[in-house]
Amino acid sequence: MNLANIKYIGFYNADGIKPERSIPLAGRNKMDYTISVLKCFFQSVEILSPACVVNSSAKEEYVDLQDGVSLRLFRNISPCNRFCKVFNHYYSQFQLFIYLLKNTKRNEPVLVYHSLVYKKFIIWAKKIKHFKLILELNEIYSDVSQDFEKYRDLEKKVIKYADAFLFPNDLMNSMFNPKCKPFAVEYGIYKCSNKLSEKFDDSKIHVIYAGTFDPSKGGAAAAAAAAMYLTENYHVHILGFGTEKQRIEIKRNIEDINKKTSATITYDGLLDGNEFLAFLQKCHIGLSTQNPDAPYNNTSFPSKVLTYLANGLQVVSIDIPAISQSKLASVIKFYKKQSPESIAEAIMEVTDFEPHYKLLNSLDHQFKDELKHLMRIL
Repeated sequence: MNLANIKYIGFYNADGIKPERSIPLAGRNKMDYTISVLKCFFQSVEILSPACVVNSSAKEEYVDLQDGVSLRLFRNISPCNRFCKVFNHYYSQFQLFIYLLKNTKRNEPVLVYHSLVYKKFIIWAKKIKHFKLILELNEIYSDVSQDFEKYRDLEKKVIKYADAFLFPNDLMNSMFNPKCKPFAVEYGIYKCSNKLSEKFDDSKIHVIYAGTFDPSKGGAAAAAAAAMYLTENYHVHILGFGTEKQRIEIKRNIEDINKKTSATITYDGLLDGNEFLAFLQKCHIGLSTQNPDAPYNNTSFPSKVLTYLANGLQVVSIDIPAISQSKLASVIKFYKKQSPESIAEAIMEVTDFEPHYKLLNSLDHQFKDELKHLMRIL
């Protein structure tokens, strides 16, 4: 028997809905996956999105996206200047708050994609309406950047008010759930990608790093440096995003390394959508080479690991507990020291290129069962 209804709060918009609203693409993709799971046992999923418009005014809108899934977007004025943008920021949150006051019942499940933006309004609505708050934590923002350190106490407060959790790794339950509230673990998206391309056929092993060029994260520079210690039958691809200064720096590093290595290393720019997935699927090994000392390592899960696996790649990763203590550990090649030599050694030890789709499908089924159980015992 299906459960009745659930509200799902997060920054979301669907393709084709105008005017354009500002949403993080990674967050929308994650929400899409979670919605597909919720549909398995809820009669209806109502998405409430306080996302703000990008370039024009918008009225409140209710859209049926598919059978059993709807989206509510809130009114915004035209963001013609800084004042109007700030106004929309708070006006959208206020409308969400009023909507929750008018349309939620005691003990009704409300799933909230963790954000610093609407945190206070969620707490206030929870105090007044006493709905069941399920907090979907994908990271702790105050661990990600010093800029968010001032919000640490507020993040703790939101966590305190939650009735249940979706954690991004197997470590966080012991860190943030002392009262043993119901929880499930969702590393990310367990959906295998459709086949879009074949492997490169130049007899080389193609290795890819896809992610940020931010030097504080360390991943791009570490991946590029590993090419120094690879042989001529390897080709390292660096894809990703960053500031103009960061892009110039990584390109300069790649040029220098190419002069010193027998392997090939190329900067392949920023790709997205199916173009990115098709490029991924041409490669053999994906690199997760982030800074092992970063404070966010224990309170998040690198989404690129699942993206690589979903597209048929093997994964070489720094040995951090969030990954090494996960259900994915058995199919990942770990290295312990964050050095170019250690990364290259781990890359060259990968000899089996059979995809791990069965494991992802198994995790998908496990998560569905865990989330369904969580919702039933709330």
